[in-house]
Amino acid sequence: MSRISIISIVTIFLTFVLSLLLWFGHYFFTYIFLWNDLAVSDIASQERTLGESLALDLHGRGFDDKTVVSLFADVSHRDAVVGTFPLNGVYNEGLQFGDVLYLTRKKGGIVVLDIKDRTHPRLLKEYLSGRTIVDIHRHGNTLYLSCGKLGVSIMTVASDGLLEHVADIALTSTVWKTHFVDNYLYVAAGTGGLVVYDVHQLTHAIFVKKIAPHFSSNFVVQDQYLYLAAGKDRISIFEITHAGSPVLTGFLTFTDKLHDLAIYQNRLYIATEAGIYQYLLENPRSPQLYGHWDDFGSAEKLFSGEKHLYVSDSFSGFRIIDPTDVYSPGFINLSINPRMIVECDDYLYVAGADQGLLIIEKGRLASRSTIETMNTSGSAHDLWVRDHWLYVADAAGGILLKNLADQSSPFISLSKQRSESLTAMNNLLFVAQGRGGVEVFDISSPGKPSFVTYWPGLQGWRLAAGGQHVVVAKGAFGIDFVNVSDIYHPEIMDSIKGIHPLDVEMAGDTVYVVSKNDGLLIYQVTEGERLKRVGQLTTPFPMNQFDLSIALQVKDGIAYIANGRAGLLIVDVTDPVEPKILSSIDIPGVCKELKIVGKRVYAVSHRGGVSVVDVQDPENPMVLNTFSVPGLSRGIEIVDSLIYVAHNTMGVTIIPTPVVVDTVDVVSGREMRVKLPSPQKKGYYNVQISSPRESVVIERRILYKR
Repeated sequence: MSRISIISIVTIFLTFVLSLLLWFGHYFFTYIFLWNDLAVSDIASQERTLGESLALDLHGRGFDDKTVVSLFADVSHRDAVVGTFPLNGVYNEGLQFGDVLYLTRKKGGIVVLDIKDRTHPRLLKEYLSGRTIVDIHRHGNTLYLSCGKLGVSIMTVASDGLLEHVADIALTSTVWKTHFVDNYLYVAAGTGGLVVYDVHQLTHAIFVKKIAPHFSSNFVVQDQYLYLAAGKDRISIFEITHAGSPVLTGFLTFTDKLHDLAIYQNRLYIATEAGIYQYLLENPRSPQLYGHWDDFGSAEKLFSGEKHLYVSDSFSGFRIIDPTDVYSPGFINLSINPRMIVECDDYLYVAGADQGLLIIEKGRLASRSTIETMNTSGSAHDLWVRDHWLYVADAAGGILLKNLADQSSPFISLSKQRSESLTAMNNLLFVAQGRGGVEVFDISSPGKPSFVTYWPGLQGWRLAAGGQHVVVAKGAFGIDFVNVSDIYHPEIMDSIKGIHPLDVEMAGDTVYVVSKNDGLLIYQVTEGERLKRVGQLTTPFPMNQFDLSIALQVKDGIAYIANGRAGLLIVDVTDPVEPKILSSIDIPGVCKELKIVGKRVYAVSHRGGVSVVDVQDPENPMVLNTFSVPGLSRGIEIVDSLIYVAHNTMGVTIIPTPVVVDTVDVVSGREMRVKLPSPQKKGYYNVQISSPRESVVIERRILYKR
């Protein structure tokens, strides 16, 4: 090849590359400028009475006829966080002593922080690195550390807060908790029971006796009495007047599983699957039941402070108990799972897993809006509503029913069988129970459903129904296509193996399947009642494949797909043979369920909460709002401007739907006047201004009162 030819080829190649760069550069810079185009000036804080509309003059840039303004409830209390400290690891317990904070963590030993400046902790030192410490107990200047399989470590506290290792007590079983009484150390030693050591000399602990043979992991001490969690449903009461020789004096029994116990203001608090029990200790041998808060979704752990009792209520926040209030306190949403809470003056130190230490100013929690919850005493996985009757599929509690027109009414139990998901057809409700089969109920009178039949042979996790057929998604075992014209004798007409369905939908004679590895699959029902695959969609390069298509709904020829970390995927399926992607939009968290109401999609995300997406133009969807509520299951229903979401062990969480602007007057690209109708619930609200490319949130500026 001649030199001229080589130069010509190189010139053509460089010209092509330069053209591509210019082309991509044009779109890149256009994208950047468009992304930053929307800006809104802050607005003044305002108070309104429920029922009053809200007029706002908004100033900024990027306003046009596609700009949407909405009002949505602030369900987070993160603004009460006045400081943080970056610590990694999973925390178990904490203890304040003077101006020092001691934190224990999994495989991380004990961390010592100086908190003279309450909002700016300073790391002093770390001890016992690599050791898991599950509990910490202080008596005077001595710390007793429960180190699991490594027994008990004893350390003394110096005047500067630093620690000195004194001794270890080795046990053959796992140590969960300790408590010092009159030179004796009580040790909850798991399978080793509750044992006592003489620690007159810290360096030479002497085993005294075993006083409880059963598994022991948790106990509390008040005056001369010890209350020991004995198994899953009983508390043993010991008198320890003679510390080395405790005497069993009685029991407290429960019908539900115990989670934790604590002493606060001379009262005994017991956290169970059915809420929190409060006992008076005027007669410590025979505690008297004084109160029971039964609408705690998951009272996992109790923390006693000087001024309050705190309850870690699963996944994303906690509650503050007022012993004199018969009503359950509101849920404090921090978007972390509080595994450790320490009260110090007007502050709380809260830690979870790998999210550092949060410093909360307690005064900022007062009068904050709260999330309403309805406890199911199990683990809510899915929801379904008809005529204001809410059905809950609960993995532990079975099928539960509640009248939403009367929030004070209790849940009614329809079945105790583990339940995963719900679907309805005409007047029949089908309940998928995983490997347990399928239950069928007659819901022609939704407030008084009746059991119809049970199909043990149809094992699945998600269901779809239409005509005379039910589609059963069996996870790794594929799907079954079932004729249910004889409701008592269902007949499997076809089975599709080799796919892993995560959700199914049926519209007419078309079955849609979103799968773990094969994207969207579309089947037609043949005359012989079999399924024929007619279409498939996997996303093109550079997305290459579905992230993890977990759920779908089909409406008016469009499939809306909860697409895991990739957000919401919208697909045109009017031609099932050639489905076409219309758009994909990112939403916070891992998208795993959705509900279509009108022209909006309510999407549930793991860690992200609930996002509301405007899909009036399915090719240009727009995220209107996001409620940060981690730990949600897949179930979601919208009733009377309220969002009901399944919240695992918390039960059902209730959030007001966003209020979208009634009147918009775009004066110019920099000025807009809007009028917003009133929400239905009191509390703080955020204003969100959205365009197809971005959005701006102005937080906690509007307070609605009754």
